[in-house]
Amino acid sequence: MKLNQQVLEFLMANGRRPNRPQGGPSERQQRVMETLNVDPSTLTEQLTVVRNAFAFVSETEEDAKALDEARAAGVKGAGASALTIGASVPDFRLPDQAGQIVCLYDRLKAGPVVLSFYRGMWCPFCNLELRALQAALPEFEKLGAALIAISPQTPDRTVSTAELNALTFDVLSDSGSQVAEQFGVATTVPEAIVDHQRDDLGFDVADYNASGDRRVPVPATFIIGRDKNVAFVFVNDDYRYRLDPADIISNLQAMAAAR
Repeated sequence: MKLNQQVLEFLMANGRRPNRPQGGPSERQQRVMETLNVDPSTLTEQLTVVRNAFAFVSETEEDAKALDEARAAGVKGAGASALTIGASVPDFRLPDQAGQIVCLYDRLKAGPVVLSFYRGMWCPFCNLELRALQAALPEFEKLGAALIAISPQTPDRTVSTAELNALTFDVLSDSGSQVAEQFGVATTVPEAIVDHQRDDLGFDVADYNASGDRRVPVPATFIIGRDKNVAFVFVNDDYRYRLDPADIISNLQAMAAAR
């Protein structure tokens, strides 16, 4: 399946509709869609394509620019408080997609943990990242690492996320973004973005979150050693950028070589 089809499926999956005029996409939107007739292999390449694809929901260049400015202003510095390399991580106990409680420190007894914070199943960038992580899971496991993904979604939404993306690793529900707060990556969706999501895309983050708020994590990935310290961290205020699994594998290999 070409990635443009995947993007449209993501948009439609949760009742989201591209903001198109009567009679189909505008000439500008059609040009955007034509550029997406590709099949990129890496997560980084996929995210680049999807960033371009989201011009499809903006009628004009001015609309797209205004949305980008609102996005940047609303999340600027949101990841500044994230735990840094060498920091000791807090323990947590959260329910997974099967309703079982997962304890971070228990997982660390067996080896390093790759901990990924994602916003929710409503975010196509998150879905792409989760699928890429799933594809890389065998490599993580060869290097002795476990994979855990966390979002503030309800348990039911967490189950749906795991099913949508065919995930076999731990996918946890962090009600109220409490664990995200402890790791320094919690933020609130800016009002301008809330309006865009509700008016143009047809959904509200609050309907997905267990606590009914609009708190979400800044997308972040922590690689945690068995010593309970952060060995590597990736945080980007712009949710459209994620850590490629190839970089995770490189860091796990370096950790394994140092043991």
